[in-house]
Amino acid sequence: MKFYYLLLFFALSISCSRPGNTNSFEDHPAGKDISSFPRFYQVNDTLLFMSWVETKDDSSSLRYSTFSNDGWSDPLDVAKGTDWFINWADFPELAANNEGLVASTWLKKSSPDTYSYDTWIQVSGSGKPFVVHNDSTKTEHGFVSMEMVTDSTFMVVWLDGRQTADRERSEYSDINKSMSLRGALLDLSGRVLNRYLIDDSVCDCCNTSLTKTQNGLIVFFRDRNENEIRDIKFARFDGEEWNNPELVAPDNWQIAACPVNGPSSSYEDGKTLVSWFTGANNKAAVKWRIIDGDSPAEIRISDNNSPEGRVQALLRNSRVFISWIDRNGILLVNEYDLQGKFISQPFKEEITKNRNTGFPQLSMVDNNLVVAWTSVTETGKSLRTRIIDLPNSE
Repeated sequence: MKFYYLLLFFALSISCSRPGNTNSFEDHPAGKDISSFPRFYQVNDTLLFMSWVETKDDSSSLRYSTFSNDGWSDPLDVAKGTDWFINWADFPELAANNEGLVASTWLKKSSPDTYSYDTWIQVSGSGKPFVVHNDSTKTEHGFVSMEMVTDSTFMVVWLDGRQTADRERSEYSDINKSMSLRGALLDLSGRVLNRYLIDDSVCDCCNTSLTKTQNGLIVFFRDRNENEIRDIKFARFDGEEWNNPELVAPDNWQIAACPVNGPSSSYEDGKTLVSWFTGANNKAAVKWRIIDGDSPAEIRISDNNSPEGRVQALLRNSRVFISWIDRNGILLVNEYDLQGKFISQPFKEEITKNRNTGFPQLSMVDNNLVVAWTSVTETGKSLRTRIIDLPNSE
C-alpha cells in the first residue's frame, strides 16, 4: 500500500468572511515542535475531548485534553511506546462519556514490514491494553473509529488486513484478498461481547467514520469492488447486527489504488450528514449528503478541480459545516443550510502542502466552532487550534 498525497505546511492567518466572527488561537497543552495528529471526540454540546501524539527521540506518547467553556484542561497521558506505527493518515482514537475517558487506541508494529501493525486498545475500566482484533497476521490493522452504543457498551471498527496476509504484489487486484471492515462490541470492563465482519472488501487506507444516531450506529467507509470502483458506502448497527452496506452516492470512481481520503459524518435531530472526496471522471470534488431527512440527495461543494480532500463534516443547529484542504494548501471551512445554500466561510487558513499536516479536525462547543490541525515547520510539528465564535443562527 502506498500513500500518495504529498502536502507541505506553514501557518499564515487569513481573515474570515463571516461578519461578526471573533477568531482566537486558544492556548492548548500540546507540546511545541513535538505534537501532531489531533483527533476529536464530542461527548455533548459543552464537552469535547482532543487527543494527539507527542514524539521525542524514538518515543511516542498518546495524550488528551478536554475543551469546554473553561478552556482546555491540563493534559493527561494515556500510553507511551517506542514501537508504535506513526502515520499521517492513521492515528490513535478516543471514546468518552460524561464520566470521562472510556477507551483509547493506538497502533503498534507487529513486524519489521512497513504496513504490519496491530490496533491496541486500553479500556479505562480494565487492566492491561490488548489487541482488539482476533487474528495474528502480520498485516495492517488500523483506521479505527469508536462510538458509545449504550451507557455500558461501545463499538470499535477498523480496517483489517488478515485477508491480505499471503497476497503477492501481482494479486493486488484479487478482490478475495482485499482489506475488510470489521468491528467489535465491548463493555466498560474491556470484555469483547461480539465481533462482526461488516464488509469483506474495502479500500486499503481510507479512514472510517462512525456516528451514533437515535436508531443506532452508522459507519461510513470507502468500498472496493471487483471493477476497482471505490465509492463511499454506509452500514447500520441496530444494537445487535450490522446490516448490508448501502451506497451513499454513485460516483463510480474507478481507481486501482487507495486515494487516502475517507468520509466524515455527523448527526443531529434525525439527520445524518456525510461528506467525502471523489476524483471520479478526473474531476476532484468534495460532496455531502443528508442520509436521513428531507434534503437534496447530493450536493457538490467544490467543483473547480481544486480540493485535495481530507474532509470533515459537522451538523449543528441545522447548519452544515464542511472542511477540506485544497491543492494550494488552504484549509477551509464552509457553512451551508440543509438545502445546500452557502451561508459563510468562517475559517480559511493557508498551510504548507505536507502530508504530515494529517487530517484537520472540526467540532463545536456551545456556539464556538473548534478547528485543530498540525503545523509543520523546520523545527518540528506542532498542534494548533482555532476557536471561532459564531453568530447565533436566525
